[in-house]
Amino acid sequence: MKSLYLHIGLPRCASTAIETEFVFPGRIPYEALRRSGVKPLIRLYKEFRRALATPRWNDVFGKRLRDYHLEPLLTPGADEETRGYFVTDEGLTHISDLPGDPSIFADRARFCGKLFEGFKPLVLMMVRNQVSYVESYYGLHVQKGGTKSFDDYYADFPLDRFDWLPVADAYAQVFGEENVKVFPLERKLYGGPGLPYDDFIHALSATMGVEENINGDDLAMFNPSLDGRLLPAQVEINRAFGAEIAKGVLDILIAHVPKERGATLNLLTVEQGQAIREKFADSNKELFRRFMPDVAMDGYLPK
Repeated sequence: MKSLYLHIGLPRCASTAIETEFVFPGRIPYEALRRSGVKPLIRLYKEFRRALATPRWNDVFGKRLRDYHLEPLLTPGADEETRGYFVTDEGLTHISDLPGDPSIFADRARFCGKLFEGFKPLVLMMVRNQVSYVESYYGLHVQKGGTKSFDDYYADFPLDRFDWLPVADAYAQVFGEENVKVFPLERKLYGGPGLPYDDFIHALSATMGVEENINGDDLAMFNPSLDGRLLPAQVEINRAFGAEIAKGVLDILIAHVPKERGATLNLLTVEQGQAIREKFADSNKELFRRFMPDVAMDGYLPK
């Protein structure tokens, strides 16, 4: 039975970098995966991308994907040089900051359970602490042309949706807890005895059996963000000018004043950040206990 490495997101957790670096030929992680005997399923990834906006994935869609992309791989003697496959899409968790967006990760998990029958699955999930998650989504709001101040944006933010334990658990119920691997985005949590990797790129590649030491140091930064100090200025630009001009100014600002890799935006007050950590403290403790037992919880618990 061949392995199936299934990266499910989360969004705003370097998913674009993971999708690009591991899926497309010519990238260092992609080539390392191929040398290790793992083949990324590019066409299936593109099918997931096209269907992202469809809230419910039905049996008809699943059968079409299964018949076209997966059944040929299960044929005896097919693709003998390949030991496993890599599949990715952040839409497999389908979590967003839009207040009316449904949380359908449990449906996605059940869909994937049917879709990948016959393979040996390993689910890969990236998380980040909820404080930085809120701020990251606001940065995205502004970069997409949003005109809300941070206070107005945060007042409507669907915070209850950003509990990672139910997401991991939904996939564990389908694939088995031992087959769900959770990794933090925060680089400072790597390098210890719990996660003896350089960063999340190294962690993902090593977990998929890549023996080469692949890390993110020499990889391009995807979806670069604007320095947090300039977000209020960009909001005013978004309000005052049309989308084309605002986007042009944003591109110039990001080119000259990007947010440093791993830097925080510091948009929430100390009290707001503490309240968010307290809200998710019990759930985060359980997430780490079950899925990351040896990893430090810096940033995930109240200070």
